[in-house]
Amino acid sequence: MTKSYPWRTVRLAVLLNAIGVSQDFVGYEIRGKRQEGIYWFRTPGSNKILYNLSLIRDWLANGDCPAHQKAVKRYLASLPSSDVA
Repeated sequence: MTKSYPWRTVRLAVLLNAIGVSQDFVGYEIRGKRQEGIYWFRTPGSNKILYNLSLIRDWLANGDCPAHQKAVKRYLASLPSSDVA
């Protein structure tokens, strides 16, 4: 059975439009303070960066409360590597 991955990753322009913040906010608050590999990603072999729109929206709405930490755990559990014994 294949898992469903509802975690949408987007480029910077889409992120800025979707959440209505400045590029400075993204650089300081998201890339500067949020964990790489969960909230944002460098694509291998290039300098392209993708953002986890679903988790960033959840963090903006909830902060680092326990409900948001559950969302992070759900995200990590949804990764194919979580199936490794």
